[in-house]
Amino acid sequence: MKRAKIQIEGIVQGVGFRNFVRQNATYLKLKGFTKNNQDDTVLVLVEGSEEAINLLIEKCWQGPPLSKVTKITLEDQEYKGEFNSFKIK
Repeated sequence: MKRAKIQIEGIVQGVGFRNFVRQNATYLKLKGFTKNNQDDTVLVLVEGSEEAINLLIEKCWQGPPLSKVTKITLEDQEYKGEFNSFKIK
């Protein structure tokens, strides 16, 4: 199992991005959360299989219809198993 902190930049707030992330993360059986940051980016903290996390990152590059992702920063972290589901904060 793996844990990753993902920061997404571009047109990602006010376009349904967090709901898009939650739907895809839930489908991929990932746990964690997503939230808007004050600097107009979206943060995703996620735990699950490496394959599922990589698929989620691919989906994030696509994003919902009104979004435009310009950069994704990935930081691997130590797996903690602290989440029971995937939530929007």
